[in-house]
Amino acid sequence: MVEADGSIIVQLDKALYECVRTKLEKDGFIANPYDGVQITIVVHVDDLLITSASVTNLASFEQYLKSIYPQISVHREAILDYIGITFNFTVQEKVSITMENCVSDILSDCSKSNIGSHNVQKVSPAETYFHT
Repeated sequence: MVEADGSIIVQLDKALYECVRTKLEKDGFIANPYDGVQITIVVHVDDLLITSASVTNLASFEQYLKSIYPQISVHREAILDYIGITFNFTVQEKVSITMENCVSDILSDCSKSNIGSHNVQKVSPAETYFHT
């Protein structure tokens, strides 16, 4: 059914990640328990975030994807923006994850839409919610 704004809501018969996993398994990739060289793939619509401790496995998987989708673009930055989430890999064996750009965009959109005045105070989530 097409909504008034032109959007369409669909119900999938099978989970999208299952379709992706099935295709990968048919092409020789198999899911395995963590062995230090696994590849983690996050799928959001047509964006993939692929991580691995193994640079060799990442390169192999990139070549595999390019053999099927030659037009893809690959980004290997130490600080990477993925669907509004910023992943910072500058510290060895750690990742910092923030959504400051996404939050800034939302607040900017709110002020542009004349929702009203807001008393918004920036706080550090790490200091407020997480205690390590």
